Amino acid sequence: EKHADVAYTYNNIGILLAEQGDYDGALQHFQKALAIQIHTVGAKHPYMAISYDGIGSVFKFQGCYDKSLDAYQKALAIQESAYGPKHPKTATCYVNIGNLLSAKGDYDGSLIEYQKALDIWESVLGTEHPKTAQAYNNIGWVLSMKSDHEKALELYHKALRIRKSAYGETHPYTAYTIYNIGKLHSSKGDHDGALVEYRKALAIQVQALGTDHPQTAETYDGIGLALKCKGNLDQALLECQRALTIRESKLGLDHRQTATSYHNIGSVLAAKALEAHQKSLAIFEKALGKDHPDT
Repeated sequence: EKHADVAYTYNNIGILLAEQGDYDGALQHFQKALAIQIHTVGAKHPYMAISYDGIGSVFKFQGCYDKSLDAYQKALAIQESAYGPKHPKTATCYVNIGNLLSAKGDYDGSLIEYQKALDIWESVLGTEHPKTAQAYNNIGWVLSMKSDHEKALELYHKALRIRKSAYGETHPYTAYTIYNIGKLHSSKGDHDGALVEYRKALAIQVQALGTDHPQTAETYDGIGLALKCKGNLDQALLECQRALTIRESKLGLDHRQTATSYHNIGSVLAAKALEAHQKSLAIFEKALGKDHPDT
């Protein structure tokens, strides 16, 4: 029970559970691995970094950002000590910290971390490697949040081409880049273009991850908001409610993504209320006139 190889397997199970959206189960396995590794391989071994990375990712998804940053920084210290500051495994730690900063809304800070990773991956692995595609995708996301849409779209297309080549057309990583392209179209006001990309991403995610995965929920949300902007409020509400159901189940009632779902549903209901009041007003004006007290 206390062998390092057993701990390594706990880590692998934790990674898979996290991919499936079972964050509580993933955290338990990472912590089991950590408890064994401290006694078998020591606090500075790269196996420990895998556990800390996993724990950091789970805490990030659960919205526990301080705990996440602490775990990620422990992983970074181990990888820098074991491999040096310019190694691809160290670059992964920079990306994880960048992801956390991005989730907190610190886009300038996340861009610095992503750029560190990109410099390493381009230098060591080349410009066509899936890890490099990950960096392109991440930097594109930050640039889209900073409204640099053209540069973001260029990077997304680079990432998408590499990911399709490396993973295939139906991989979740491919789907996530397609989703990002959809979100970028939506940010530019091209809601028809956004829906095309979101539905491509959704088809992949439903097949690869299932209908109740948090990433699938994110795409349902995107579809719902695009439909709201196009005035299709009933369908928009349905899509946003699907996202909420998944998030409540997988992430909990107090997660920021669950809060985002509540907000999005509220915005759709407000739009539906406004639509109803406008219809009512038009009828009153026609039937009673603009100067009637009911109008």
